[in-house]
Amino acid sequence: MDAVHLSIPAKPSAFSWQRLLPVDVLLVALLYFCTARLALVFAFEQTNASPFWPPAGLALAALIILGPRMIPGIFLGALA
Repeated sequence: MDAVHLSIPAKPSAFSWQRLLPVDVLLVALLYFCTARLALVFAFEQTNASPFWPPAGLALAALIILGPRMIPGIFLGALA
């Protein structure tokens, strides 16, 4: 006699990462803006040229870790 396997339907998760997408985008935008303002503190006299630009690293890390869905956040942070 074959064993009967009862399958229990998977309960949909109450938590979804897709719900956090707007929060993630706004957080990346805010972090990009804040790090840009901080980098401009170290700008050369009479210019807006900074010897380093941490927002570039932040943008790269956000794209690698969170994926291309963070492009709007980087864009918003750069425009602010």
